[in-house]
Amino acid sequence: MILSYSMRLLSLSLASFFLLYAASGLAVWLAAPFAIRLTQRLQPRAAAMFLFCARILPLALAAIVVVFLCVPAYYWIEPDIPYEPVGFVCLALAALGAATLIYALARDLLALVGTFRFIRNCRRAGGDVKMPGVSFSALLVEAEAPLFLLTGIFRPRLVLTRGVLRRLTGEQLEVALRHERAHWHSRDNLKRLLLQLAPGIYPFSRGFTALEHAWTRLSEWAADEEAAGGDAHRALSLAEALLCVARSNAALQPPLLCTSLAADHQGLEDRVNRLLSTAPPSSGQPKWLRPFRGGIILLLSVLLGVALLQSATFSAVHRLLESLLH
Repeated sequence: MILSYSMRLLSLSLASFFLLYAASGLAVWLAAPFAIRLTQRLQPRAAAMFLFCARILPLALAAIVVVFLCVPAYYWIEPDIPYEPVGFVCLALAALGAATLIYALARDLLALVGTFRFIRNCRRAGGDVKMPGVSFSALLVEAEAPLFLLTGIFRPRLVLTRGVLRRLTGEQLEVALRHERAHWHSRDNLKRLLLQLAPGIYPFSRGFTALEHAWTRLSEWAADEEAAGGDAHRALSLAEALLCVARSNAALQPPLLCTSLAADHQGLEDRVNRLLSTAPPSSGQPKWLRPFRGGIILLLSVLLGVALLQSATFSAVHRLLESLLH
């Protein structure tokens, strides 16, 4: 097929993105069982961050390489030939890359729309209320089903029902608010949005379910521990609140972009057992993990800077793109 300069650049960018994402995504998928086992030695908050970074790594790596290497290399070295033939393989890979990105964006958009609709329906069934001990706004829904969750990506909003206020004692309500506040401080709803944006290895696939489920479980454990704060009485109150909310929580289906107090019934037993345990099964954070994030970011920045300063790097990338183009 004969394409213009801009369409060739777009096709190469999409094809390169698909190849890089598929390769790195496959590596992360193969390493996922080991990564999940490794988190057993970490504290829940550090373990959740580790799994989140592993899940986002293929998307970040593919986007960085395409934007900072592939596009500049082709734009600066490729002569401005108005029209040039493009091979079938490149077009097929570009179509797969486009389908992967469109599917990921559609998932994100549907999650946002579903959350907005949920908030709108809750507003119709209730009104704003001030909750003690929290700075973000709260929406009280006139319903008996015990619903207790936090929505919002940049502006948090607590959503709870009249039924949950009747069922929870003052101590239980206080520690439940501490739980949702811990989710907000760690920006878990923003992370959920990014996880929805990160596609599967191939279009319309979900190959990272184990990583995502493990991240969800660990983020809830981390919020539980931060809410309890090492206090056995608060931990008991939170366990009672979890059981109370979970009894009929399915009556109102929460949106994807929220942190619900007891949305995952499958992991509820483990959460309660951890709260009731006098010796939580989480160990101290290893010393090597403390500089892990900063070290990785610094290393990637140095490597990218060195690559950008080397003209031979762009020449090599351009040759690879030319071979992919034809």
